[in-house]
Amino acid sequence: MEQSITKKNRINWIDNARGVSLVSMILYHFMFDLVYIFGVNIGWYRGTPGYYWQQSICITFIFLSGISCAFGRNNVKRGAIIFAFGMLMTLGTWVALPSQLIKFGILHFLGLVRIVFGLLEKPLKKIKPEIGFAVFILLFLMTKTVPEGYLGIGDIRLFELPDVLYSSKLLFPLGFPHASFWSGDYFPMIPWSFLFLSGFYFWGILVKLGKKGEHFKAWPVFNMLGRNSLFIYVIHQPICYGLLLLLDFFSVL
Repeated sequence: MEQSITKKNRINWIDNARGVSLVSMILYHFMFDLVYIFGVNIGWYRGTPGYYWQQSICITFIFLSGISCAFGRNNVKRGAIIFAFGMLMTLGTWVALPSQLIKFGILHFLGLVRIVFGLLEKPLKKIKPEIGFAVFILLFLMTKTVPEGYLGIGDIRLFELPDVLYSSKLLFPLGFPHASFWSGDYFPMIPWSFLFLSGFYFWGILVKLGKKGEHFKAWPVFNMLGRNSLFIYVIHQPICYGLLLLLDFFSVL
């Protein structure tokens, strides 16, 4: 499963898909600020449609990140950089928007999971991609409710987890938030690391089948966004908030 992707031979469909997901995320966060910070009542956004919109974005983005780590040259270093940006998001929300404080969001998760992957890369690559994909996608489905206190799929509760796991104030990064825990953005290692790893093994399956998709052409705007996803993610939040402040100042909202 060893792959090396340079700027000259990037897999365009990955960058395209990441770019589309970024656009969707920017729109979603714009709506989030509009509803939860500026108080505009949009019922469907607060309900099931908004939830599935949010899930479609994070599932796509994390799965693609897992694919990308398959040909990352230094995943530990890259993970440390991403995690550092996550801590900047924590500091930024603590100073500017304490009501939306991000304690362990998507950047914290992507940074930490990439560091862990980099440290375990050699043994992980020994697992056959078909087995790895099946195991980790199943683990993701079964553990998605761990932050809610049980193992299961959706509302089907198969096993209640012991309360002691949720009593500590230090285990929220793993997926065991304590009763008073709250974060403006929350992506713990369980279950999301399993989705990340399923993306890694999915790429292994494509490589094995000889269907990496090199023939896909770049979609100019989306491809550019996808190739600069970290930078776009960091700057889009203050831009969205600043634009809404401007609209509110001129009584447009």
